Amino acid sequence: IDVSNNFSKPFIIYNSQITRKLNKYEAYIGVENISDYTQKNPIIDSENPFGENFDASLIYAPVMGRMFYLGLRFSIDN
Repeated sequence: IDVSNNFSKPFIIYNSQITRKLNKYEAYIGVENISDYTQKNPIIDSENPFGENFDASLIYAPVMGRMFYLGLRFSIDN
């Protein structure tokens, strides 16, 4: 295990959402982590969770890729 490099590479996470209001409803669509950046091998020695080298505290970036979503909101106020 090479721990000589103690700094992560810089990265940017892009998120976006568009919302359209329709009377008491709002429709929205969005995407998170547009560039699909993920940390490779985020957990050191993940194959051996009870070993002395196992370390999950070094996760610094997303571990899931791009995610799309859409939804509908309803307003109950006037």
